[in-house]
Amino acid sequence: LLEQARRWYEDGLRVTERLVRVTGESPEALHDWSVSLERVGDVEMSLGLLEEARKRYEEGLRVSEQLVNVTGGNPGALKDRLISLRRLGRVHRSLGLLEEARLRYQEALNVSERLLKMTGDSSESLREWSISLENVGDVEMSLGSLEEARQRYEEVFRVRERLRQVSRDSPQALRDWSLSLERLGDVQCSLGLLEDARQKYEEVLKVRERWVKDIVTG
Repeated sequence: LLEQARRWYEDGLRVTERLVRVTGESPEALHDWSVSLERVGDVEMSLGLLEEARKRYEEGLRVSEQLVNVTGGNPGALKDRLISLRRLGRVHRSLGLLEEARLRYQEALNVSERLLKMTGDSSESLREWSISLENVGDVEMSLGSLEEARQRYEEVFRVRERLRQVSRDSPQALRDWSLSLERLGDVQCSLGLLEDARQKYEEVLKVRERWVKDIVTG
């Protein structure tokens, strides 16, 4: 089924490339082109074709950068660039190219912070910021940069506390908050701070019990 999906997405990619040639580099055409490239890359990732996926994502990033230039960097175009950078970070991690992954995730973090300044403390912009911080922390953990990872995870925790306030403790915000606590526990465990880690994991359990209760009760 994945090979069939890949063929369909490649057909869609050819259509969007043709539209760009016919209509020029309009924002709509560039956006559709970047999405088509990402979809082909995603299915290639699922097939384990990591180098092929990397090339698709690099092309998608170039298209999203064109889109930023054409639109003057509006929030929609920046979001497309953010998605492209994250996908490149992910495939670099899968390929074991951790420094390259960290660079891409750091670029994504910069874009997230730019979006936050443009849109304010909305739930979406805060969540995107927290995900970008978390991605940087994760790759720093993989690199063995534990203190740097701890600092990132502490930032994630603070952002997600703000997100809880803005979203009035929505189930998604509570789940995200529990994940940030869990990441802090993981890095504290790796640093040998076992008592601190235990406390964080106990907090995670309490938050998730509340999260499940909220879902069940509606």
